Amino acid sequence: MLSDESLLRRIEELEALVYVPGLWRCTKCDFQLIQANMSAHSGTVTARDEPGDKCPNCDSPLWRVTERQAGNNLIDRMEPMQEELTSLRAEASRLQEEINNSVECVAAFMLSNSYATGHGDDVGALVTELAWQHKERLERLRQAQEKNDDR
Repeated sequence: MLSDESLLRRIEELEALVYVPGLWRCTKCDFQLIQANMSAHSGTVTARDEPGDKCPNCDSPLWRVTERQAGNNLIDRMEPMQEELTSLRAEASRLQEEINNSVECVAAFMLSNSYATGHGDDVGALVTELAWQHKERLERLRQAQEKNDDR
């Protein structure tokens, strides 16, 4: 059987594991404060778990944050960010497709007009640069150039 002193020590150990070290939260306005002790002499930073600070927004007492609360808060903040990321990826894909289509149109226009007007060298350099930026389109541009050269 454990003594009262060892039980109290074990309770203190377990309580230390339940809370995020140095993290405090206002229950009224959801303000969060991270407290730390910095030692200039040793260069160490440790959590400061001393109660007593008040919320700078509403002067309410700050409460310790449990690991579960911190995890739930992280997930609550992450979900809208994940939705935004998915939306931005879809938008980037759509814009990339528009860029690819624009490059094809510009290249086709320049190829058809450059050889007709005799300025193929200048425009050909630009078409080559566009094709280099979009390697997947390079083969189609070469075929179009060969057709125009044959004319």
